Amino acid sequence: MDDFIANIGLYLMYLSSVVGAASIILQGISKITDITPSKKDDEYVTKAKKAVGVLVTILDRVSLQLPADKSRPPSSS
Repeated sequence: MDDFIANIGLYLMYLSSVVGAASIILQGISKITDITPSKKDDEYVTKAKKAVGVLVTILDRVSLQLPADKSRPPSSS
């Protein structure tokens, strides 16, 4: 059972790395498509950004990260 939990953590770490890399690549591609005259490529980039956004939302839910307004403030001791 411990191996199973460790593997899930490992897979989540890999997935978050892939999603992070895809996000950075999409930012670069977005800059390139902004200067091209074609609008068709902009549609593809927009769809890809939405897909990455959905994956980020899912990873945030799985990792149980609370939004900043819902989390506890750091203790000041």
